[in-house]
Amino acid sequence: MTLLWRRRRFLLSQYKKDVSVETSFLFQQTLRRYIMIIRSFDPVSDMVRVIELYQACFAEPPWNERFEVCELKMEFCEIASWEKSLFLVASEEDSDQQIVGAAIAFSLSRKPDVLSLVREEERESLYMAELFVARNKRQHGIGKMLTNARMRLGWSLGFRRAVVRTSLEQKVIQDLYQRIYGFQIVCSQETISNNWIGHVEHQVHTRVILSGNIPSF
Repeated sequence: MTLLWRRRRFLLSQYKKDVSVETSFLFQQTLRRYIMIIRSFDPVSDMVRVIELYQACFAEPPWNERFEVCELKMEFCEIASWEKSLFLVASEEDSDQQIVGAAIAFSLSRKPDVLSLVREEERESLYMAELFVARNKRQHGIGKMLTNARMRLGWSLGFRRAVVRTSLEQKVIQDLYQRIYGFQIVCSQETISNNWIGHVEHQVHTRVILSGNIPSF
């Protein structure tokens, strides 16, 4: 099928702020207009779908993690209540606006295990936390759009640098931050998590931490 360059646009709403920004990206897409809506997470109407999506995405390799619904619900509500936190969801305009991706970011000061590993100049950074996209919607640029949105809003909140932690095996995320945003790996970390491979639970998980400047949008 012939691929054409189409202009993708999305609506971006800042969490807990009455602000809307409309912007556009060039996107390689098939012969139809593709509109993605990026908006803030609604703890009431979005919770069930976001939890389902999170569980499905992080059950995949290399994470192989399992989470209880009540655990995620409490965590998501807490994050949404934090000052200077960003919790965004992505949905296609022509699919009843079903959520197909989500992303979270907040001050690095709320992540003490990572904060203790980075240099002094990184400690006022925006922490780029979870980013997850439905399996059948990947390779369409949704992850990049959510990352751009977090950085754009992070800049408006006063952040000038960002830090992300990801699995040593998650080369796609590492490539996104290194190639697109110029981030560099600054250290690695051994973490304890419930990683299931078959019926065996693995506890130790190696992750890498990257940092870089937030672009001045």
